[in-house]
Amino acid sequence: ARYDALTNQWKAAIEAQMETIAQLNTKLGNFEEEVIRLEKDAVEKEIVHEQILLALRNGKAVRTQ
Repeated sequence: ARYDALTNQWKAAIEAQMETIAQLNTKLGNFEEEVIRLEKDAVEKEIVHEQILLALRNGKAVRTQ
């Protein structure tokens, strides 16, 4: 009986740890998706910034001609 009780405790502990691992994997997946989204946003902002600088340079060139 004692062996069965210990076995059940171990099974419960393992199940709890498996649930925790599943939750952490979900959080990790969400975090990775957020990082990818932020990287894309950063690239888009960099492109827009370069377009603005180019437009400003072109505007100055037009005005000086």
